[in-house]
Amino acid sequence: MTRTPAPPPKRKLVTLTGKPVSIANAKVAVRRSLWWFWGLAGFSLINCTSDALGFGYRTVLGLGVTQLPEGFLPLGQAVRMTFALGAVALMVVVGLRARRFSMRWYVVGMFAYAADTLVSFVLRDWIALGVHAFVLFMLYGGYLTLCTLKELAHDAGDSAA
Repeated sequence: MTRTPAPPPKRKLVTLTGKPVSIANAKVAVRRSLWWFWGLAGFSLINCTSDALGFGYRTVLGLGVTQLPEGFLPLGQAVRMTFALGAVALMVVVGLRARRFSMRWYVVGMFAYAADTLVSFVLRDWIALGVHAFVLFMLYGGYLTLCTLKELAHDAGDSAA
């Protein structure tokens, strides 16, 4: 008597941007979007270090608060650096908290970065403004995926996405 193997269990699929995607791949997509927060923190740290050492070098991928000129925030280099490092720390914390699929922290990070976009606008740094718009678009895609996962978990009665 020959046994036929049982068919593999069907994987649950979610629809993202019109395409069916497995839940595992959707979680990977959210985690990949979180790398933007850590990347922003890293590039901003490079900008802070460059500013503190007087290199005159900066990356457009960093936070705008790290490039505030002395006239814009006339409180001294140490205070500006503390403010910038606080923003960097916020991005690191957001990345760590949102990695647990926390909608609240993901939204906090998006709003903080959107507010940081205003610095690029005020400084008329159009390239940095374009980069900010692109990163916000990528973060929004991760947010929509996270919303879909949370909704699916809620419908299934599961507390973790």
